[in-house]
Amino acid sequence: MKILKYIHLLLLILFPLSLVAQSSVSNVRAIQEGSNVVLLYDLSKDAEISQVKIDIDGQSRVLPMSSLSGDVGKKVLQGKDRRIVYNVLGNYKDSLSSDNVCFVVEDVVLYHKGHAYVDLGLSVKWATCNVGASKPEDYGDYFAWGETKPKSDYSRSTYKWRKGDDNLTKYCTDGNYGIVDNRTQLALSDDAARANWGGSWRMPTSDETIELMDMCIWDWITQNGVKGYKVTSKVNGNSIFLPATGYFYSSSLYYPGSTGFYWSSSLCAGYPNGAMCVRFNPIGSGQVGWDFNTRSDGRSVRPVCP
Repeated sequence: MKILKYIHLLLLILFPLSLVAQSSVSNVRAIQEGSNVVLLYDLSKDAEISQVKIDIDGQSRVLPMSSLSGDVGKKVLQGKDRRIVYNVLGNYKDSLSSDNVCFVVEDVVLYHKGHAYVDLGLSVKWATCNVGASKPEDYGDYFAWGETKPKSDYSRSTYKWRKGDDNLTKYCTDGNYGIVDNRTQLALSDDAARANWGGSWRMPTSDETIELMDMCIWDWITQNGVKGYKVTSKVNGNSIFLPATGYFYSSSLYYPGSTGFYWSSSLCAGYPNGAMCVRFNPIGSGQVGWDFNTRSDGRSVRPVCP
């Protein structure tokens, strides 16, 4: 059988150029075990090996998940001699007699303090889920800006940093709206991402959110039955999914499945009743935009880490 020749091949492990500096995978080598090819590698961080590609004579394709076992499609703890097993028989056995076979191992999803993130090649890493969610498609919890716990009523009267209807007690730049302290960035003690996830997680700043808008391609999709935006990096092609979670006003949820509002940690300095967020909808000329919204409303939080 041609598979017997495989052990004599020169096997190269290649990494996408955009991931070389950030990759947590190193020291990859291939061995043959019966009809299987075993890829051994070291992992410097907890990660998820999202896919393995094979390149034969310059033709690249993703290996089907059904042909792989071991450390694929699940969280893998850092350490040495991690294993991916590729069942060659029934897949590419007739092509493996080539003298130019390469494997590409991609570790797109990494973990910090038990929560997954994706390196989009930007200034920060973006979490794969919202605070309160267990998977990318889950809506998760809703937070008033500067509050760290979800609640049942997102009215002005229940807002933590307001006394009365229009008297802000923290994060205020205009005396017409309350007590001026000129604080325009959330303290970590008031950051819903840090309070709920710990570690280095926090809410993104306005600059980091605008970077996500400018340096990514936004495509409206349905993922596992949930509508939202696939946000794909122009830098390295990695992506995250932002579900259209809608928002809470008072005790009612508005526009789930058709709009999304994601808080930044930045106050709207010219109108301190509001804070900055990215908002999106599937249609119209301004489907993805940057805007301020009322701080007492309940909106989604997608954390970042360094």
